[in-house]
Amino acid sequence: MDKTIACPYCGEEIKATAKKCKHCGEWLEQDDSQKQDSSSLHKTIRSANEEAKWNDENSGALPFQAAIIAIALGIAFQSWWIGLGAFGGLIILLMIPYIGTAVCVLLSLLYAYIGYAIGVHFFSPSAGWVIAIIVGLGTLGMNLSSKDWLNDF
Repeated sequence: MDKTIACPYCGEEIKATAKKCKHCGEWLEQDDSQKQDSSSLHKTIRSANEEAKWNDENSGALPFQAAIIAIALGIAFQSWWIGLGAFGGLIILLMIPYIGTAVCVLLSLLYAYIGYAIGVHFFSPSAGWVIAIIVGLGTLGMNLSSKDWLNDF
């Protein structure tokens, strides 16, 4: 007759040689490779959850920017059809893998230039560069995460 023990997790009786409890599914003995695989999987899941949360928080950034650009073009050309076309076109361009990334970079460069101009106007050229770098990198990260969210959507 096989020797039995109580599962340390659920207390049910299992074989002493069991590696996994048949009642609760917990692993009783893990060799180093199983522990490493489990740890790596947990880190991957945690990282994916954090990225999804970040993308969700920035989800409206690109549609908002597309709407502002579309409104500006509609007013400039005095045609809401042009504004609507610009909005739809920007959203479609953002969905295309490499072109969407290029649009995100171009938008971030535009905001960096605006930050530079504000810094030079109110402070100094060196302050303009600092503001441009901060604004450019910040909007690039926000735009790329919003683009990821749009692609998932």
